[in-house]
Amino acid sequence: MHKVIVVLALPLSGFAILRGLSSQGWLGFTSLAVAGLVLLIAAAFVEALHEVEMPLTVLGALMLASAHIWRWSRHANCPSDQCV
Repeated sequence: MHKVIVVLALPLSGFAILRGLSSQGWLGFTSLAVAGLVLLIAAAFVEALHEVEMPLTVLGALMLASAHIWRWSRHANCPSDQCV
């Protein structure tokens, strides 16, 4: 089930990350989101990390959720003519 959820999260998060790359000053968002995705992918697909799968998954999910909240709050607080 974990692998299925990660595979579903990839295109959704990838879309947001790509939009973040095209926006000015969003290096922090992009870095946080990519790091969260990498942890989720590693926890789901790297068998050698089986012993730390749950902490990696939780950390990756928190990082990805934080990046999305960061992007949402930044977008919600910017003037409409400056938002991407």
